[in-house]
Amino acid sequence: MKLLIDSSNPNLEVPIGFEPMKKGFADLCVRPLRHGTTCINCTRLCIFLHFYCIIELNMGVKTKKKQLPRTSSWKPPIFWRNLLLYFLAFSYIGHFIEMGWNLLCHWVLGEPIATNILANALEPYTIYGTGAILCILVVRPLVKKFDHNIFATFLISTIVCAALECLSSVILVWRYGYNPYWWYADRTFNLGGHICLSNIILFGILATAFLKVFYPAIEKLLKKGNQRIINLLLIVLVILFSFYYLMLVSIAPSSLAVTKTPPHAGASQFVG
Repeated sequence: MKLLIDSSNPNLEVPIGFEPMKKGFADLCVRPLRHGTTCINCTRLCIFLHFYCIIELNMGVKTKKKQLPRTSSWKPPIFWRNLLLYFLAFSYIGHFIEMGWNLLCHWVLGEPIATNILANALEPYTIYGTGAILCILVVRPLVKKFDHNIFATFLISTIVCAALECLSSVILVWRYGYNPYWWYADRTFNLGGHICLSNIILFGILATAFLKVFYPAIEKLLKKGNQRIINLLLIVLVILFSFYYLMLVSIAPSSLAVTKTPPHAGASQFVG
C-alpha cells in the first residue's frame, strides 16, 4: 500500500494510534493521510505498528535483563595469585628487615648479633608474610570505613600486628614450653614477654607504610606489568619456599629441633 503524505493541510487530525512510539519510528512523518481518518487500511497499519512497538519494547527489556552482569562474592583468580605472591615475597623481605634491625641494634645499642638471622638468608619468616595478608584482608577493609584515615590505619594495624605476634608467641610457648625466637620479658610495657609496646608501635608504623605507600604502588605494578614475568617470579618464590622446607625435613631434620637454650632476652627474632 502506498501512503501519500499531505503536508498542505496541517489542521487535519491524525488517525488514533498512528504516532511514533519508539525511537525507531522517530523519522516517520505522522501528518494526515489523504485517505482520512476512516480508511480501513490506515487503521490496520496503526494497529500493526502499535502491537509491533509493544512487542519490540518488551523484548528489549528482556534482553537488557539477560545482559545484566552477575555479581559474585568470589574474587578473581588473579587476586589469589597476588595474595600468594605477597605472602611469599614479604616472608623473605621480613628476613632482611630482621637482619637490618639486628645489625642496627648491634651497632647503636651494642646488642649481640643473632647468628641464626644471618646464617641462612633463604629462610622465609612467614610471620611477616602472614602480617601482609592480614593487612590486605583485615586492616584494609576496616580502614575503608574511616575513609582511609592515617591515624585509624595506624591504630588498627597496630592492634592486628600485636594480636598476630602475641598469638604466635603463645603457640610457641604451648608447643615448646617457652618462646625460643623472641622474648620481651626485660622490655618496658611488655605483656607476659610475648609482646612489648616499642615493637608494637614499630610494627604499626611498618604496616601503615605498607598500606599507604607500598601496597598501592605494588598493585599498579602488578596490573600494568608483564604477567609472564610476574608468574615467573611467583614460581621462583614457590620453588625457593618449598626447597627450603624440604631441605630441612629430608637433609637436616635435626635443624628443625629447637635449641634448649633460649636466645638473648629481648631479641626480636622472627622465624617461619
